Amino acid sequence: MYRPERISVVAIGGVSASEVENAFRDMGSLLGTGVGEVPLDDLAVDTAVVTPGAVPQATRNWLGVGYSLSNVEPAAVSITARLLQRSLQRSLRTAQVTADHWWTHHGQAMSLVVASPTARPASLVAPVTAAIQQLQDALDQEQIRGVATEIQREMLFASRTPERMAEMIGQFVDRDRDPNAAQQFYARLARVNEREIRRVLTAMTASPPQQVQVPAQVLNVRR
Repeated sequence: MYRPERISVVAIGGVSASEVENAFRDMGSLLGTGVGEVPLDDLAVDTAVVTPGAVPQATRNWLGVGYSLSNVEPAAVSITARLLQRSLQRSLRTAQVTADHWWTHHGQAMSLVVASPTARPASLVAPVTAAIQQLQDALDQEQIRGVATEIQREMLFASRTPERMAEMIGQFVDRDRDPNAAQQFYARLARVNEREIRRVLTAMTASPPQQVQVPAQVLNVRR
C-alpha cells in the first residue's frame, strides 16, 4: 500500500500544477517516470472551484441554548437533536447550526448552537423555539427511522478499528456502568417512535433553557 507510485499529491490554494511539479522535481529518481518528463499541467488541471473563505467566526453572532433532560430515552434524545438541527438549518439558511446530545453518568442535556453573520443573538431565540414546535407538529415515523439508521451507521464507522471500538464501548460504560450499553443503545435506536420523540420535546419546554448570547465582535484592522 505504501509505495512511491501510489502517492497522490493534493494541492489547494493559489498554486498551479507546474509549481507543484517543481516542488517535487527532486523526487523524480524515487518516483520514476512522470515527474519532469511529462508536465503535470498536461495530466491534470485545477478541477476545484475555490470559493472565498468563510467569515471569521469571531465576527458572527452566537446563540447557545442548553436543555437539561431527565427521564427520557437516550436514543430518542440523539434522534431529536439531529431532527432539530436539520429543521433549524432549513429555516436559518445563512446560519451555521449544531445540535449535540450531552450524556454522562450525571444525566442528559441537549445543546443547540446557532452562529449567524447577520441576525443578532436575541433574535435567534424565536426560531429555536419555533423549530421545537414545528417538529412536534410534523413528526414522521419514516423520518425518525431514517435518522436512526444514519446514527447507527456513524457508530459502526466510528468503531471500524479495535481501538476505536474499545473507545466507543468505554464511553457508553462510563455513562451507565453497563458493559453492554453500546450494543443496547445501537439496538434501541431502531425502536424509537414518535411518542418518545414528543416526550423529549416536551421535556425541553418544561423549564426555561440556559442561554448564552455572544454578539459579533468588531475587528479593528489598521490599513
